[in-house]
Amino acid sequence: MDLRDVDPALHAWRQFCLDEALDLIDRVLFDGSARTQPGLRPAWQAQLREALLQPRQAGLDTAIGGVVVETLSGVSLLCDDEVNESIQLRSAVQAIEHEAEFALRELGALALRWYRETDALGYPSPVLLEAATLTETLDRALHAVVPTAGRRLELLKELHPALVREATRSYERQCAWLQSTGARAAEHAQAARRSPGAGRVGVATPGASPIPPGQVGAVFNRLQEHARLGEGMRELLQVLSTLAQASAAADPALLQDTSHPLWLLTDRLVALSQLDLAGQAPGKIALHQRLRPLMDALQRAPQPLLSRHYEQARVHLERLANASLPDPVHPGPVAQLQQAERHAELLPLVQAQVVEQLQRTELLPQAAQFLLGDWVRVIARTSARDGVDAPGPRRWTTLIDTLVDAAAMDAPRPPTPAALDCLLLEAQDGLQAIDEAPARIQRQLDELRVALKAWPRRPPPGAQDPAATAVEGSPDIQSSAWLHHADLATVPVAMDDNTDSPAWRDRQQWLAGLAVDDLCRASLQGRWTAVRLDWISDNGQFYAFSRRQGTPFCTSRRVLERMRGEGLITTIPAGEWLRDAVDSLPAPE
Repeated sequence: MDLRDVDPALHAWRQFCLDEALDLIDRVLFDGSARTQPGLRPAWQAQLREALLQPRQAGLDTAIGGVVVETLSGVSLLCDDEVNESIQLRSAVQAIEHEAEFALRELGALALRWYRETDALGYPSPVLLEAATLTETLDRALHAVVPTAGRRLELLKELHPALVREATRSYERQCAWLQSTGARAAEHAQAARRSPGAGRVGVATPGASPIPPGQVGAVFNRLQEHARLGEGMRELLQVLSTLAQASAAADPALLQDTSHPLWLLTDRLVALSQLDLAGQAPGKIALHQRLRPLMDALQRAPQPLLSRHYEQARVHLERLANASLPDPVHPGPVAQLQQAERHAELLPLVQAQVVEQLQRTELLPQAAQFLLGDWVRVIARTSARDGVDAPGPRRWTTLIDTLVDAAAMDAPRPPTPAALDCLLLEAQDGLQAIDEAPARIQRQLDELRVALKAWPRRPPPGAQDPAATAVEGSPDIQSSAWLHHADLATVPVAMDDNTDSPAWRDRQQWLAGLAVDDLCRASLQGRWTAVRLDWISDNGQFYAFSRRQGTPFCTSRRVLERMRGEGLITTIPAGEWLRDAVDSLPAPE
């Protein structure tokens, strides 16, 4: 849709929401110590501005928070840090929606008049500043300016109360603004159009109720609304609705049988639309364009259509739809996945131990930054690749003590030229071991050489300890000498491992039932989204998922178990979309 075709009132609404968003950021950040986090305010402002002014582009470029591991060819590895953040983000969304429940319902009803236009522009909802948008943009901003997972989690928890309070007040002001423009509440509240199943993770879903006579058209209308279908898919579903009403008139018994091929075709069509790339990816044709010839053929067939016609259409749907959906993900050899997961586990632990080492000695700022940045990566990556007891990690571990002694602010003398050359050669070998760029290696070595040769050493006036400020929020570790990596444990996970507990059995049963091509719903960055399971490793320890918006991701069985236990992922069973549409129909009088 061209912006020139948009209702002028919608332009004003977008601008009001943008102004409100920027004010909300200031009120939330300056409520607590988060205002001291460098760069967070402009980063969050930029993310929210993009979400309001370019929603579709922002959504398609969204990746799961965290680092895209190079060995996975652009597939993001979901680890415990991301699960922790997802739990906190989901908690914030739930708290906002609970606290502002009535304001959000009224706001959704007032803004519903723009549903078609905002959907065509790529907004998830006419409520432009919905809770998921606020938390998702905050999460992306934190990843942009805070490299430490522990610190990001601390900030999310710290900002939680202010975010809930200020979001609630903002929704009330938005309602008042819409009312001042003469807007009236639409017939259906926005809350009635939430995606089905978002709050029912882990709960068995009963079979669909029979469809009331004369309500076939209403069921299809509810499906369009709940699935937030675009204009093209809405037209296809309207065609199918007309065909279904003719079939139901000829055979009323199919209204009682929700396993009839007609309803299986309808539900599957809506489910696959959640992964439709809508022609946004190279070589991909929008799903409604791909399926238009199929619907034309159904219209030309003798009416009313029989069960076999709908069954044949469902077979063709499965064959045609794949060309409009994301390409299946195959992240690579399991050995690379295991190495990447081990690296994700080791990195915060290595960093925490380096911090604990540096807190006992005041170092030159350049040396402290080098150890906490590049050298932590050297140790973590080589340990994950070669093993914690391999000669390489042991060698790079030894360099920490050597560099600490040479860079101490209270050292009695500077290192000799020979000692300095040896130290820098060791640093060069370590950086080369992780394939660091030669120009970056040389820049790091030059900076270290200049810093270590300077004498006498004087701390800059008013300077803080760089070790303390760079990794604020790292876990405390008992004071001790440097621990070798053989002592590093995996990241602890707070999860019920009692094999007799219902929660444990539910997780194992769910994982055992997963199969390639299953559609799931996952909470990522505080927003529920449809994902497709594309790959399970032969040993059943890794899973890869694709989605319409954002980077494909891979996760280990352990992390997936935790996501399931925390209610962050569930399978979308066949018939759920239809079931939700039927259940949302008004009760007969």
